[in-house]
Amino acid sequence: MHTLFDAAKSGKAMSNRPQPSPFAAAIAGDSDDYYPFNDINLAILRLMRDRARPGATVLDLGCGRGRLGAELRRLGYRVTGVEGAASAYENAKAALNEAINFDLTNFAAASAALSDRRFDWIVAAEVLEHLAEPVAALRYYGRFLAPAGRVVISVPNIVVWFNRFRILAGRFDYAESGVMDRRHLRFFTRRSTRRLLLDAGYLPLRCEPDPGIARAFTPIVRKLASQRAASASPDAILDTPVYRFYARWVWPIESAVSRIAPGLLDYRITMEAALSDS
Repeated sequence: MHTLFDAAKSGKAMSNRPQPSPFAAAIAGDSDDYYPFNDINLAILRLMRDRARPGATVLDLGCGRGRLGAELRRLGYRVTGVEGAASAYENAKAALNEAINFDLTNFAAASAALSDRRFDWIVAAEVLEHLAEPVAALRYYGRFLAPAGRVVISVPNIVVWFNRFRILAGRFDYAESGVMDRRHLRFFTRRSTRRLLLDAGYLPLRCEPDPGIARAFTPIVRKLASQRAASASPDAILDTPVYRFYARWVWPIESAVSRIAPGLLDYRITMEAALSDS
């Protein structure tokens, strides 16, 4: 039986035997183990906003509840989401143009569902760190990229400034979300993210700032939000005046500052890439 590791070494297609990821297996059908809060990747939105054109297609891998995809739809993209968790998939169906329910590491299911379709953009936002073999997954999904298409990936920056202090103090404690999410199987820096793309057959083109200055206080904000509205919508934080103020005024300033030392100040590493042979 072939494994993701075999595919990563050989670059060949996976066997038809399903290869569910540990992350998908852990959350599939279990809404209590899914993230209690939605988030919007502002870096991806900024990166894709200027290139939006009516009808451009997006394949959103691990789309979650479809919050990012819904924002891309507002920019004019037609978004197809792939989600393995049943609870999140139900929300994604309502938020996106199309949602398909399968574990993205089940390549047989992907081939059956997507067939010979091609997409202008493939997005993997906060997904690859949950996979045992992200190189194999990126390499496989490259076949669904249209000529001159682009891939955008976003992964947590393990060496963001506040995490460096924790590690320096001898702390490597997992959390319910964020950089040290207990579900993460892989950890990335800017350099290793570029290496990931190169190993998967892509040419990195652009890295978009995604600051992690104010984000050091996110756990406190989330704790307060969960105490105030334990049964609220996952969008509860996004709908608050504080978050709207942050997204409109603070985040752009942070982004400018993070360009000084992106490896230190970026919370997430967001990169655009093209197939290296395109």
